[in-house]
Amino acid sequence: MEGLFGVVPEPVLCHPQLNGTDVRVYAVIAMRAGARGWCWPSLRDLAAQAHVSSRSVRRATNKLEAARFISREYHDGRLIYLVTHKVFNMVFNGGDNPAPPG
Repeated sequence: MEGLFGVVPEPVLCHPQLNGTDVRVYAVIAMRAGARGWCWPSLRDLAAQAHVSSRSVRRATNKLEAARFISREYHDGRLIYLVTHKVFNMVFNGGDNPAPPG
């Protein structure tokens, strides 16, 4: 299998407050974040990759942030998505996320 992949930890996949769209958006963010643990895709790009509307991405990222699976910060006018889930950090970084650009 070629290309990028996203890791979806069981707590995200089985979270009672998250639906399939939320999990799909998480997977796209995790895939784009990779080992760095952060990424800065546009809302339109996230929607296109997840095959959902931009509005659905907004709802999903709000829910994912409320559940503490991601966080969002602004750096140099860009919205940065940070994958904050503990399992994700352990798999890719041994527990630590490098700082996003700033």
